[in-house]
Amino acid sequence: MRNSRQKNIIRQAVTNRYDHPTAVMIYETARMSDPNISLGTVYRNLNQMVHRGELIKINSPDGADRFDWQTFPHSHFFCKACSSVVDIKIAPSARQIRSIEKHYGCYLQSIQLIGVGYCQKCNKNKEELCQN
Repeated sequence: MRNSRQKNIIRQAVTNRYDHPTAVMIYETARMSDPNISLGTVYRNLNQMVHRGELIKINSPDGADRFDWQTFPHSHFFCKACSSVVDIKIAPSARQIRSIEKHYGCYLQSIQLIGVGYCQKCNKNKEELCQN
């Protein structure tokens, strides 16, 4: 895959963020640098970057895939109220992965652990609503 100007704009739109943006969020950011970029170009380049291991695609519970430029093994937390996605510095150990592979007779290339619940802010708001 050649290194195009649009690809660099898309890469920068992802790597300058820590909120695990959706393709539409990346598209909106990329349009600030290139108003002619298409949503299709963004999707195509994101999928290529995921395939090459440059990005991680997070299958979020709200249905909109999120993208993460931090490709080291880690997990994520998804807030049901505000839809935020944050990194959790927990990853399955090599021993756990081997145990899963042995038990199921498979080869794991990756594991995605996504915790689902309420972030600290939304949980506090929820508790306050329940007390009233």
